[in-house]
Amino acid sequence: MRDIQLREQLKNPAVLVNIDRDKVKQMGLTLTDVSNSLTEATSSSRFTEKMLWLDESNANSYEVQVEIPQTDISSMTDLAAIPLLPNSARPVLGDVATLTMDHVVGEYDRQGATRFFQWALMCTGKIWALPPRLSTRR
Repeated sequence: MRDIQLREQLKNPAVLVNIDRDKVKQMGLTLTDVSNSLTEATSSSRFTEKMLWLDESNANSYEVQVEIPQTDISSMTDLAAIPLLPNSARPVLGDVATLTMDHVVGEYDRQGATRFFQWALMCTGKIWALPPRLSTRR
């Protein structure tokens, strides 16, 4: 046996957003304002507000969502510059939160309530994967 690998990704990059509740309150905002702005900027407006457009020519309604292109948010400075109020340049996320790079576990594999790890190993030139019941951590 050689080249044994854990199939789970244990160190996926993540951004830790630590919101200062006192600063949020001092600026007349709520945590909902901050979380909605962050959600809308990093994923989509469909998660915070349902918007429909009615095509009057055929009476069909369509869900409309707004997304910021991923290429427009490429650094921590871009994240810190996310506005927290509509049609206003200030305050921004960096005024009420600190942003730091971090790592998180990418995926947890479970069978019911039991967490398990998947291992891959090379033995005599063939790659083998252990079944979950043999690699269960108790």
